[in-house]
Amino acid sequence: MILGSGNPTPYDLPAIGTLVLLGLILLTGTLLGPRWTSDAATLTRWSAAILSLLAFSLVHVLTPTPNGFVGAGRMITLWPAFGINVLLFAIWTWRVS
Repeated sequence: MILGSGNPTPYDLPAIGTLVLLGLILLTGTLLGPRWTSDAATLTRWSAAILSLLAFSLVHVLTPTPNGFVGAGRMITLWPAFGINVLLFAIWTWRVS
């Protein structure tokens, strides 16, 4: 195998898929807002936020950014997906309080 010929971002695509799925869950909760006030809603909101942070962090820990191109790719894919999840979590929390 030639040095450097492997995929430097094997976990990025699954992480983006995970962040999108968790974002959809948070969006659903945001739209339902105060109508879904049970303990299950709180558990769902916090679980989605923690899993988003975990998925985002694991990608950076397991596959550190090897060069500027990968870093730029992550800045336009992973960071916005994670930021949207944080924003949806904040909106959902604001709506139920």
